[in-house]
Amino acid sequence: GAGDSALSPHVLAAGGQKIVGGIASETFNVLTQSEAVPVTPQEIRRMINLTAADGLTPDAAGPYFRFELWGGGVLAGYLAERELAMDVRGLRWNLPLSDVRELITPVPRLSETAQQDIARLLKELGDDDWQTREKATEELQGFGFLAQSILREELKTNPDPEVRRRLERVLANLE
Repeated sequence: GAGDSALSPHVLAAGGQKIVGGIASETFNVLTQSEAVPVTPQEIRRMINLTAADGLTPDAAGPYFRFELWGGGVLAGYLAERELAMDVRGLRWNLPLSDVRELITPVPRLSETAQQDIARLLKELGDDDWQTREKATEELQGFGFLAQSILREELKTNPDPEVRRRLERVLANLE
């Protein structure tokens, strides 16, 4: 519905177009000065075409992008890819990166695997074994900001005081 579009990833394209849809590209390979850094769409909070922002024409390497990541990191570089694949209303769109001005992901998105890992770790927080609980607490911490909404939801609904205490600890460290 219209309500989800504010929460869906969207691209601001050349000519002022706004394209809303899921990012279908699996990975972007950001070519920094020293190495190629793979970045998944789930990690990206904002991706800005600096070449276009400066009013320049991309050279053979393509546009230069700045990535702001959900985990707090920032990367900048050219992309090995030439297109951004998006699923828009049931169709696959391949946008030339030179037409992408900005990609915005308003809310963090977790991959299916990450969601399953978090679900498993949440169960392990209530395990009988102390070491299993400790390890699960540390691993949940590793998901950082991306896991916050899931952990808050679990905190509201989980009756186990030990699990709740551990969730509060993880969330406090993420603030």
